[in-house]
Amino acid sequence: MNIIIQKTNTMRSIISILILSLFLSVHLSGQSSGSCYVRTRTMLNSSGNSYMESLQYVDGLGRLAQTNLKRQSGDGDKDIVTLLQYDSYNRKSKEWIPTAIANDGNWVEDLSLFNHSEDSYPYSTNLYAGGPLNLPSEQYGAGENWYKAGRSFKADYSYNSSTEEAFLCAHYAIDTNGRLICNGNYESYTLDVTIYEDEDRHVSYEFRDEQDRLLLNRNQLRSHQGFLDTYYVYDQVGNLRYVIPPALSLAGLTDDSIEKYAFIYEYDSKRRCIRKQLPGGVVVTYIYDKADRLRMSQDSNQADRGEWTYYKYDMLGRMILTGIFKDSSSYDTIQGRVNQNVILTESFDASKRDLYTCNSYPTEPAKMITLIADYYDNYDYQSELPALFDNCKVYVSGVSDPEYNVPKGMKTGRKIALLDDFDQYLWTTIRYGTTGLPVQTISMNALGGLEKEYVKYSFTGQPIERRLEHSANAYVVAPTELYTYTYDHADRLVCTYYNYYKDPEICYPISKLSYDDVGRLCKKELYDRLGIVETINYRYNIRGWLSGITSGSFCETLYYEDGPTPFPKFYNGNIAGQLVQYPTVNDVVSGYGFSYDYQNRLIRAVYGEGSGLADNGGRYSEMISYGANGNIIHHLNTGSRDGTYGTVQDVYAVYDGNRLKSVTDNISSPIHYNNQFLSVSGDDNGQGYQYIYDKNGNLIQDYNRGISLITYNYLNLPETVQMRNGNSIHYTYDALGRKHGRRIITLKASVDVPMGELHSTGSDEIKTDKRYYYCANTIYIGLSKMRYYLSFIPNGYIYSNDWYYQITDHLGNVRAEVDQGGVQYTTNYYPSGIEHDGHKLNLDYAFGNKEYQSSHGVNWYDFGKRHYDMIFGWTTMDPRCEEYYSYTPYGYCGGNPMNRIDPNGEAWRPTYSEDADGNIIVNGYEWVPEEESYDESGNLLRGLFHQAIFFSDNGTFNAEEKSNVGSSTATVYLADGATETYDACTNPSSSDYATVPEGVYQAKVGSHKGKYTALRMSDTDGSGKIELGEPNPNPNYSDGRTYAEGINIHKAGEKNLTGMTDNNSPVSAGCLLIDRNNWDGFIGNFDNASQKTNVVSVTVSRTLSSPSNAMIRPAFNFILNGSRFNFFNNRR
Repeated sequence: MNIIIQKTNTMRSIISILILSLFLSVHLSGQSSGSCYVRTRTMLNSSGNSYMESLQYVDGLGRLAQTNLKRQSGDGDKDIVTLLQYDSYNRKSKEWIPTAIANDGNWVEDLSLFNHSEDSYPYSTNLYAGGPLNLPSEQYGAGENWYKAGRSFKADYSYNSSTEEAFLCAHYAIDTNGRLICNGNYESYTLDVTIYEDEDRHVSYEFRDEQDRLLLNRNQLRSHQGFLDTYYVYDQVGNLRYVIPPALSLAGLTDDSIEKYAFIYEYDSKRRCIRKQLPGGVVVTYIYDKADRLRMSQDSNQADRGEWTYYKYDMLGRMILTGIFKDSSSYDTIQGRVNQNVILTESFDASKRDLYTCNSYPTEPAKMITLIADYYDNYDYQSELPALFDNCKVYVSGVSDPEYNVPKGMKTGRKIALLDDFDQYLWTTIRYGTTGLPVQTISMNALGGLEKEYVKYSFTGQPIERRLEHSANAYVVAPTELYTYTYDHADRLVCTYYNYYKDPEICYPISKLSYDDVGRLCKKELYDRLGIVETINYRYNIRGWLSGITSGSFCETLYYEDGPTPFPKFYNGNIAGQLVQYPTVNDVVSGYGFSYDYQNRLIRAVYGEGSGLADNGGRYSEMISYGANGNIIHHLNTGSRDGTYGTVQDVYAVYDGNRLKSVTDNISSPIHYNNQFLSVSGDDNGQGYQYIYDKNGNLIQDYNRGISLITYNYLNLPETVQMRNGNSIHYTYDALGRKHGRRIITLKASVDVPMGELHSTGSDEIKTDKRYYYCANTIYIGLSKMRYYLSFIPNGYIYSNDWYYQITDHLGNVRAEVDQGGVQYTTNYYPSGIEHDGHKLNLDYAFGNKEYQSSHGVNWYDFGKRHYDMIFGWTTMDPRCEEYYSYTPYGYCGGNPMNRIDPNGEAWRPTYSEDADGNIIVNGYEWVPEEESYDESGNLLRGLFHQAIFFSDNGTFNAEEKSNVGSSTATVYLADGATETYDACTNPSSSDYATVPEGVYQAKVGSHKGKYTALRMSDTDGSGKIELGEPNPNPNYSDGRTYAEGINIHKAGEKNLTGMTDNNSPVSAGCLLIDRNNWDGFIGNFDNASQKTNVVSVTVSRTLSSPSNAMIRPAFNFILNGSRFNFFNNRR
């Protein structure tokens, strides 16, 4: 018996007990003969008498056979068990969905217990192609309807052809001048082709060359009627140089079409991207220092203004300063200066501006504007804090967990510029507890007040108390709030209690959550001070997809493959139908039946009433058509006109590349009872353009909405929206992109503002001047004497001392607002987000629960980073458009707003704990908010990663065994926020070779011995070496070196061999191995267009049997069955 004790990030103990029953004489109750298991206990309190327990049962061949979350069902009486089965070739053949079984954590011998009464196929089935490669060929997800209808996800394998259209691949290349050329088509049988067919018979193709590089993604446009192609073009050393989206593939290569559609990349001799050109000719330039760190960047608008964004680092490589450097010099000049600069870092200096030296480039403070300054390790910076902080410079006892007095490695302070006034900074100071979690955070707001947050945590690091103290200025009485939280036996949030400043001694419950047998949220109860306000119930289908929401105020039913007539049946995750009802308002059931094209873009939503949509059909229908890149070219809506129903909007769009150029309305005399529809003015700039964009792709003039000019800050966020009639809207953001203010000016009399100009508004012209200030979860309004407006609370808000709850649908769209008196407001939406009868909610937070900007007829939704036009999409480019090469940078949710929401743009950051010897170790990764993840150019900040891998060790490695796949688990943290796990081995084939020490590393996509694509590892300095801390035992090295090179993450050998081969050569000479049966799924997470060039964080643990936070993020909008992509490469 081997017992390992490991402290986690909250100092809880995890006890992993490995019991090998083969060698034990004691009786193991309920355990089958010859099996073994790994038991992991996560302590919930310091005494160790309360814990969560999980067991991983391994069969006689060392394969994971069952996972058992002991007594973690919603009621705590049953285990949540997952069963895995294998075929005769040791390949995973079936994976049963999690099942609740009352078995006290023991091995489940009776397989009939995994059956489900409501479905006879509660498992996914994997099938494989013939041949020695064990290539996956077909997968059925769980669900009787899929099996009986023969609806599986398929893969077939072939080669390209120079004659057959579906298998043609154009041979694009780079000429000696760096220009894109086409050399005809690839010869037959020179490329590998994988053909995918989803459950709805949509076909796509993936072409790869002999180096396994992705050359072409081909999607069937419609059944046997053409294709949409996205090409990837590389230079001779393997750098991605061009991406050709579908619209460019169809348009042909001209200088004009390339500028409008292509993604273009240039690199220096170190293969660092130094210039990229995005569709529309948006150019971003990068300059690096000698340590390969980003030092300067410049976009197209900055180039016009003669300025750069600079980044500075401390001795530990942490980014400490970001700002604007005003210099119109060229790239070559700036790069030359950076190369000549010997000093690469800055250090703390209380006598200097920003409290840092200015030795690394740039070094001219007169030309520099600081945007963000970060401080670490101590509180020496507090001498610069404004007088507002005079009483906030020390730890406040009694309101949070105790302070840890030595915050080494922690960010302790920050100052952030307001972008409308570079002389005003918002400061934040942070104090940490002994677990490394922040316990006291005090920040300035834009009103000159403070936002104070004090937190107490449970033993597992969950917040159990949060105290929020708000202040604004002398005119405002700001609230103080107190939240307390309780958790269940599985450490899931159950109750949230709330204390409002009006009742300082009372904590009211505001929500109670209940979970079903497999741990999913099934019920939410909402309360105010007088008692329960609403109860919401959630239903799921056999695959765990949300199928229904039921409450007194709003009910929703979602159909996929199971809808009654007339709903279609979709098996690939698209929503076929939606029914909604507001029971306490009326008994009307209404909804939509949906149709999609072969790219899963919504093309038709047919409205009806009644459970079969047979009544009042077509009253509020919507139809949309798309171009090759997904730009909306036709948008039609039906609705009410003068008491009758018919077409109320029928607009056609013309584009210049991906950018909207002009719109025509097919209705001769449109009557828009709903101002959310577009009124087409017919006016333009004389050259046919009704929409004008700047060099960064931001909309700056809109003739149809009467917008003469929109100005933007360096984050491409709007500062001023100037209307042609003189009215205007003004926004205030900080350097992280957080909105702090909105000002709406309405004039007494209209003036004529020329297009492209701003109006200098005099105070005597103003009729109304509305100002909104956003401070943490509180909004204030007013002018000279502001007043408190409202506070957001979970699931709702407090307004005029009344508590309102927002009841949302599966997408987070607000459907009803309720209080103790019942339903106060309701609204219905077209799929695009337009409300059926105009905006009817009390609060301007509706579609996606985002703020609706209705002022002066703008009618956009503020999604934080961009504004959404419900007719044609975003008004600015997606800062992460390189993750979606095939799709327009202006399109909303890939054209499928029914089962997708706009991503938050979060990233992964390592989490830390202290081991038994007091050493700081990485114990997992956490999801980081967007505003903390990216700089103003959309670049990921240092220390954060798009994706990460955590290799844990369950203690089952046996050096005598030929295969040890499964002795480790590789938890992959994916770019979409989900996680996947793969069986792995982190030990070499024999002790003659290096063992990668426990620690943190990095990896990038490369090649394993020139044979196939793998991940190449190195220390975090990117040197290609891994320091071992002792002489390398490899017999090929006898020079005493203490490092290893060529350490890769690659697949195990034939038959998952991890030991020595028959000719006595190692499968692993120190490399980390992944189960070869799932290798394609693993490497596909990284070897794809959006991730291939990104650095992957890799943690190797020798003590933890699992990362501390490996749970998949719950998301109601996650529709597709992720397991099928894990099986088939995860290449999309």
